[in-house]
Amino acid sequence: MILEKIEKNGLIEVLYESSNIIASKYNKLDKSLSIIFKHGGNYVYSNVPETDYFRFETAESQGKVLNSNIKKYAFIKEDNVDVSEVIDRIKNIKQEEIMLFEKGLINYMKKITKDYDDIGRLVGMDKLNKMILN
Repeated sequence: MILEKIEKNGLIEVLYESSNIIASKYNKLDKSLSIIFKHGGNYVYSNVPETDYFRFETAESQGKVLNSNIKKYAFIKEDNVDVSEVIDRIKNIKQEEIMLFEKGLINYMKKITKDYDDIGRLVGMDKLNKMILN
């Protein structure tokens, strides 16, 4: 799953929520795809068409698409990279998502509590119960 995507000057950099792959960099000009693993491994695949790159980027599992579509291209293993900054960025992105979710939930709860009828029954409770149970 994509956590963050930045595209600038023909270079696409993506951070992932994945069990093994944490980032990729795709250069549209030379069709190179760099894949960075959680352990710091860095592999650069050559001549990867945009269609295969986008299949990789948007996949439910980047690892499966790596194995089925990307590994057929020539590659070089580059020096391992320090992934500590990338891991910190991913943690921050996840924390921001949680905070936004909590804020939205609190705002929704505030709206519901304003919907009392004359006898003090929460009119929006049926809506809330349906949302929680579905």
